[in-house]
Amino acid sequence: MARASGAVKIHDKNEILLSAISCRRCRLQGLNDAQMYTGWVQKMEGGIITVTSTSPKNPNVGDFLYIEVDAPLSVVTFVAYVLNYQGTKFDLKVSSDVEERPLKTESRLLVPPFEGVLKQGDLSITFTVSDVSENGVGFFSSDPFYNGKCLAIMKSEQGAIRADGEIRYVRTETPGSAYRGGIKILTMDRVSRARWSRVLQLP
Repeated sequence: MARASGAVKIHDKNEILLSAISCRRCRLQGLNDAQMYTGWVQKMEGGIITVTSTSPKNPNVGDFLYIEVDAPLSVVTFVAYVLNYQGTKFDLKVSSDVEERPLKTESRLLVPPFEGVLKQGDLSITFTVSDVSENGVGFFSSDPFYNGKCLAIMKSEQGAIRADGEIRYVRTETPGSAYRGGIKILTMDRVSRARWSRVLQLP
């Protein structure tokens, strides 16, 4: 009697690894010109990967890119070529096998924006959450803030979340634009941590 093979086919392996890259942070490098880009995988549909990037230069249609995506449990890598681009968005078609290696940092998840209040001493400003990780928050605000300890109260669809944290970076993309920052979460109470875990399961 013939035995069923337990081996995973390369095609199946590729699909399994790519199934976890939507809404995840990515890094891209042109194979022809070594141009570097950073961005987010918006979606993968019908074998086409849509990426958004705020890098100042766009790739050209037909360019081959080496891509690294911080998936939830590993860094997923592959080569793809550019099908088209419009503004900050371009579509890619995978042209190589998909590989993985250990993830050394927390994977960031792009989420539907939600609001919060940030408190630093006497300073209290509103901010908008843009991406999350298990112990981190990416956000932006029209008001300035500074590096250091903070309290963040976020109004997610899962309920209010309170986190004591530390702002690790502050930057502006262009003069006059919103301030962007990143919070390292230090502590959360039990209820907030449970709600945060549900936020991490989105979308």
